[in-house]
Amino acid sequence: MKVTLHPPRIALISLILLFITFTSAAQEIASFSMLANTGCSGTIFSDANLTTAGVCRGPGIAVAGGGTYNSNNWYTPPPADNNAINPDHYLEWSITPDAGYRIDLNSLDIKYDRSGTGPSRLDLQVDFGSGFTSVFADGAVDPNSETNTVD
Repeated sequence: MKVTLHPPRIALISLILLFITFTSAAQEIASFSMLANTGCSGTIFSDANLTTAGVCRGPGIAVAGGGTYNSNNWYTPPPADNNAINPDHYLEWSITPDAGYRIDLNSLDIKYDRSGTGPSRLDLQVDFGSGFTSVFADGAVDPNSETNTVD
């Protein structure tokens, strides 16, 4: 079978491919500093139409030494149930669209690790305005660095 594309069809196909290319391009909307810090981390970059708050520790964990955003006391006091998540032991950050804008988040790249005494599980939760929902869990956090993309 022979297929011949005439100029109008080539132009249409080119426009479709161009549209697909531009609509599927990823864009960084915010990034945060992970340097050792006693308070909340700073925002390195955020889109002009967003309000961000850097990474902050929950009240149950404290600053630990090191070159990254290390925290300790993850297991103080130890949970009664080893599978329970202590509601005071967390890291949090926020990305909020300015009035008249919305965030169309398709994926989140997250890099993390643990020390020998750090938490071995991770539960990433997102609040879309009606309470937190778990969107990613890692039941065996590697002591070496891990990078995951959450869709």
